[in-house]
Amino acid sequence: MYSVSPHATAQPAIACPGGCTWPALDKPPTPLPEWVAAVDMSKVPTAPVIQVDASGNPINPGYTAASDTYCSWSYTQCFRATDIYQCPKGVWGLTYDDGPQPPSPALYNFLKSQNQRATHFVIGSRALEYPDALRQAYQNGGQIAVHTWSHSWLTTQTNEQIIGEIMWTAKVIQAITGVTPLYMRPPHGDLDDRVRAIMKQLNMKVVQWNYDTNDWMTGSPTYNFQPEWIYQNFTVWAKTISTATVGSISLEHELSDESVYEAMKSYPLLTAAGWKIMPVADCLNDPYYYVEQLNGSLPIVSGAPTPTGGAPSNAAASGASATGTAAAAGVSNSPSNTTTKASAAVPRSASLAATVAALSFVVAALAL
Repeated sequence: MYSVSPHATAQPAIACPGGCTWPALDKPPTPLPEWVAAVDMSKVPTAPVIQVDASGNPINPGYTAASDTYCSWSYTQCFRATDIYQCPKGVWGLTYDDGPQPPSPALYNFLKSQNQRATHFVIGSRALEYPDALRQAYQNGGQIAVHTWSHSWLTTQTNEQIIGEIMWTAKVIQAITGVTPLYMRPPHGDLDDRVRAIMKQLNMKVVQWNYDTNDWMTGSPTYNFQPEWIYQNFTVWAKTISTATVGSISLEHELSDESVYEAMKSYPLLTAAGWKIMPVADCLNDPYYYVEQLNGSLPIVSGAPTPTGGAPSNAAASGASATGTAAAAGVSNSPSNTTTKASAAVPRSASLAATVAALSFVVAALAL
């Protein structure tokens, strides 16, 4: 029942640009010195590096809603105004985490058959293993974004490790697709003001969610999770188009045959209900997915919004060079639906010239 095809196959690692050596797979990577030097640590809050237990899970240092000085999403579901977790009313931000994985090509083929683009939050280690699958997602017009190198809890890492997680992932994405993402999602949604400050200096917009499918548990003997619950939840969520005052950003995964199968099965529920479905950047009316679009070396993706103040310099050809109600079946929405410490808003972009100047070090550093 949960067999999808085709599957990606692992490939030899692509060459690291400039003669560098890729970090070990699935281990927090050491950043290049120039990446660390580009971040002003005096602007990074001194939030504690969260300790982990014997299983590698973070240990709450005592944060409560009243004492959470550093706005931790993991412990108090706190958001800042720069966090992105919902789209405008009637709009569904479609996102998939943890790709590319073996089942990913089946998902990409399905999305292409529906003329549907989504945001794909990419693990650097998986991109290095499955570069052709990543190219497929990009060439289909999907928004490629960062999901770190090792999928570790970011608040448990040092400032330097966080920089390495983001920059090595951006580097491998750029080596495979030719583009450098401007968006990221922290694994597990693990975020505090220390992580936010580093993301800001790395020019990464942080994306969370307000509808959680919990599909990462499918196929695992550890959890008593029924894949059918995903479809049941989407049945409920799709109907909120007539009642919700805001739109959605859903959390789905490319991890398993089960999660991909249920994603494809559930998608028509959204279209039938009348949701406008798109990548996250599009729902924010942001036409710039990548650094190369900001600096003019890459056209804007076909179908993305037109920049305010004028048309894009060149429309990309197809395949260019690249909250709601409680969920059914006992699976509830992300707690972020109801609890925030600071109301989120779509961040206003800085002027184009200033942004391009701020990003110049990223492109230069990734080319080394």
